[in-house]
Order: sequence, then structure tokens, then C-alpha cells
Amino acid sequence: MRENHVDSNGHNVSGELDESGRTSNGSDSGDENENEGEEESESEIKIESEEENESIRENESENEEENDGETETAILGAITTNSSPPKYGCQHYRRRAKLVAPCCQQVFFCRHCHNDAMDINHPDPRLAHKIDRHAVAEVVCSECNTRQPKSDVCIACSIKFAAYYCATCSFYDDEISKGFFHCEQCGICRVGGRENFFHCPTCNCCFPHSIKESHKCFQDALKKDCPVCLDFLFDSTHSASVLKCGHTIHSHCFQKWCRVNSFQQCPVCKKNNLSDPERVWEQYDTYMTNHPMPEEYKDMPKQTILCNDCLVKSHVPFSFIAHKCEACQGYNTDVVVS
Repeated sequence: MRENHVDSNGHNVSGELDESGRTSNGSDSGDENENEGEEESESEIKIESEEENESIRENESENEEENDGETETAILGAITTNSSPPKYGCQHYRRRAKLVAPCCQQVFFCRHCHNDAMDINHPDPRLAHKIDRHAVAEVVCSECNTRQPKSDVCIACSIKFAAYYCATCSFYDDEISKGFFHCEQCGICRVGGRENFFHCPTCNCCFPHSIKESHKCFQDALKKDCPVCLDFLFDSTHSASVLKCGHTIHSHCFQKWCRVNSFQQCPVCKKNNLSDPERVWEQYDTYMTNHPMPEEYKDMPKQTILCNDCLVKSHVPFSFIAHKCEACQGYNTDVVVS
């Protein structure tokens, strides 16, 4: 499940909850997953799942050093992993029940533990596989080691496996402060509190009420690969963000991307994600005025540019610094090679 913040500039949204709970900007909501710039004034929409902490926050920050990612709206996120050694359970969740994987009959505390061993780190790629959380039918009590049908209480020692239990997702966790809830439409558990989110049938994801009227709908918005790391976003263990343009990306991937991208461009459509682009364009105007082209370049032929924001072509004077769009007056442009 997941986390976020989305509006016209980007806001937080919820995502599939991962078995480790994580929060990004604002309210939390998600699937059971682990969690984790120049102009950093973007809105983030992060979604975290219960198994993937789905917390959604809006976060605008203009401190370039503290936050590299800018106008992103974090949507889907992952539930944060427990940083300290667990007293019981695993690094992802506090629980006293181990899942019996229906695919290989191996016993693991959670689906992340299974996938780490049997998929990501499996010695034979031909046998690598992931667990279907919804197909789990049996658990093993970690206190008395009794194998039994899936439930919330041990049939042998009567211990309660966890404070939160979802029979549909085979999900257990004692950290109820994360605000777990199961979304029937998403088909997974999320974090952040049911009262704080709504489900968008087009995006097929839970979002915070604060962006209900402003978020941009995309069909199955989170059921895509991250354009940077290519990991599937919907059940990723990392929080995801929705950018102003509506495209989704891992929050940490976008932050790294912005360190080498002046205008916080979307890796998919190249539109800028600056929270205050006009201010940035004014700074470019001042710089270009104070740093004219050297005399030897003044007679160079004009260049054809394409604006990534308004998609209008312009013919502008030669420059090896930046090119200004004649239509929208922005500098998020590329030279068109004829």
C-alpha cells in the first residue's frame, strides 16, 4: 500500500500499504510496504501502504540543500521498516504470526521477508517468485510454533497475533498508531486513517480529502513502473509521489533526479515541477541580461527551440546559456535539431 500530496503543483496521496509502514508528506495511508533541488518548492503527494505505508503529505520546501525534490506530490508510499531490532516479529512488522507461503510452503514473518529470500536474493532466477498475500491460508504461531488456519488468535496458546488483523490481506501489525484500514477498491490495506482518504476509481488509488477536487486523474495512476528505477510502484516498498503533471515516481528517485535537473523536470514528459516557476524565470532573465553573448557569437543564426511546458516552438537568438520560450516566457526549453 502507499503514501502522498497532489494539486496543480503536486499534493500528497495515499498508496499501497507495505508491511513496513512509512509516511511522506501529510496524512498517511498505504499498502504493506517498507518506506523510506534547486527549487524545492513543489507539492508532494505521497502514498504509503499499510504494507507499504501509504501516507500522504503536502510538503513545500525552498531549501535546496535539505530537499532536492521539488514539485512532486507524493502518492503511494510504503510502510516504514522498524529501524531498531524487533522484540518480536521481523524488521518490517510487529506480529506474532508467521505466514505459510502457499507457493513454496516456506514460513516467513511477512511477505517482504519471503520476497527478499525467494525472489530478490534467490540463488536460482528460474525459481524466483513472490508470494500472493491474498492466497495465504495458514500461519505459524511464533510463541508456541503451532501451524494452523489463518486467524487473529492462536488456537493453541490463545495469544493474539497482532492488534490489527486483515484476513483479506493476511496482514498483522501491532503498531496501530499507523492508522491501518483496508480499502476494498484498492484490494489492500493502507495507513493514515480511513477518515482521511477517499478512493479515486479512475486512478484506482486512495488520496487525501484535501486534493479531492484538484488532483489530476490518470487511469491506474500507480500501476506503473517508476521511470527512474523501473520498480513497480503499486506494491513497491518505497513511497511514491505524484508530480504536477500527474505522472508518478518514487519520492527518493525524484529527489535524486532533481539534483541533476535544474527545472525539476518530469522524467516522462519533461514538464517543470517548480513550485514558483515565474520566480525562477525572472532570475534567468536577470542573469541573461547581465551576461550577454560575447561579440563573436552575436551574428550566429537563430535557433529553433521547443518549450517542454507549453509545447510551442520558437526561433530565438543563439545562446549557449539558456533559451526563453516566446509563448510562455519560460526557460524549460530544448534546442530542436533540424
